[in-house]
Amino acid sequence: MDIDCVFDDALAQEMAQYLKNKGHTITVQNSTITTKSDPIDDVVNFSVETNRQDYQINFFENTLIFSRKIPIEKIGLISCKQCGFLAQNKSDLELHQNVHMPKSQIRRK
Repeated sequence: MDIDCVFDDALAQEMAQYLKNKGHTITVQNSTITTKSDPIDDVVNFSVETNRQDYQINFFENTLIFSRKIPIEKIGLISCKQCGFLAQNKSDLELHQNVHMPKSQIRRK
């Protein structure tokens, strides 16, 4: 399994040392840690023991992604409160939100 620390090489080195101490055989390349064993419980314990409440663990295929939680507003996106659709600006979001309205309420120009 790969553990991706999302471009944080220092975090990857710190986690790699933690996982080695827990008995995992690993390799590290930049911010990615690779192991043949199942590291999930130890990654969770690493998160708790190193006081990283602002991090999240996600999975994509055979990769565990360990990264900071960043509100979408901080990266310039806004979301539809009804379905979660992401838009780059308010006008795009307003156009999208028309999808949720009954046809009788949409104003025609």
